[in-house]
Amino acid sequence: MKTISINREWKMSFPEGFQILNDMERRRLNFIGGAEGVCLSDPERHVVVSVGEKQINGFSALVLSGKDLAKRMEKQISKPMEAYDYHLEGFFTRQIADKTARGFRYTYKSQGVEMLGESYVVKDGKHLVYFHLYARKALREESLAVWNGILDTIGA
Repeated sequence: MKTISINREWKMSFPEGFQILNDMERRRLNFIGGAEGVCLSDPERHVVVSVGEKQINGFSALVLSGKDLAKRMEKQISKPMEAYDYHLEGFFTRQIADKTARGFRYTYKSQGVEMLGESYVVKDGKHLVYFHLYARKALREESLAVWNGILDTIGA
């Protein structure tokens, strides 16, 4: 396992086979919204994981709940993904570190390949931390197990 810092206080570990993508490699993946943060790829497992952090203003931090943020994120992702046969599977809640994360799972097609995506957001005061999985739908169970294993490692 390798470990990296993902924000001002959390670390995340990931299994062998994953590599940290450089800026040029990330740009080739065409993430919606230009994805800031760290991006990991395991070409053998056909899994990409990205993590990003964003600061929000004080008013937004007061009024937006994790549920609101997850719904907002789903709308931001679903709109451009309509062209890729986007289908929402559902919303979920889970623990990441000591915080409640809100997110959703969806499917889409990329170059004729059925894909699976899962995204979570954690609100930590004025900071938002986003976690995204992109994997082949045919490898769903294995990919979700690896993804959940990575998310389970996050902590101080």
